[in-house]
Amino acid sequence: DPDAANSCSPGAPVGDETQSGVLDRPSTNTEGLRHLVDVVANFTPDDALTLQLNGDFGVERVRDTLQEDRFVQHAFWGVMFGARYAFLEKFAVAGRGEYLSDPDGHALGFPGNDIEIVTGTLTLQVRPADFLIVRLDNRMDYSSMQIFKKSVRDTTGGLPTTTHGIVATTD
Repeated sequence: DPDAANSCSPGAPVGDETQSGVLDRPSTNTEGLRHLVDVVANFTPDDALTLQLNGDFGVERVRDTLQEDRFVQHAFWGVMFGARYAFLEKFAVAGRGEYLSDPDGHALGFPGNDIEIVTGTLTLQVRPADFLIVRLDNRMDYSSMQIFKKSVRDTTGGLPTTTHGIVATTD
């Protein structure tokens, strides 16, 4: 039967082999899931001050490139501490510091490299109307490797950024 080689049904002959309806790998990818635990704690001692602590831990299992039936585990973790203080009803300042550890570089896309990233952000905020928020974010990122684009062909370990944001809210 000339159509038997193109059949998708289980057990259909293909050349000298038969298809069993099973994926073409030694095992399915149910072992290769990413798990993330994210814990956030907020503390507001008064109306003007808000503190936040955030911790993350992630694990991902991926197929070994040399041995398809074997999975390799990668883990990463990070912490963040932030604070916001409202001087007046319309003016506030906020700061945030973060640390990320990716011991094998998998989560950040640089496999085989132990990478640590530290960031700091300072935000100035004004609320000229009840429905409008204007923010200026100044951020500095530092990495243990040169992973940030500096130019077309050059990278760097530090990356400063400034963002001006406008948020309009509705009820």
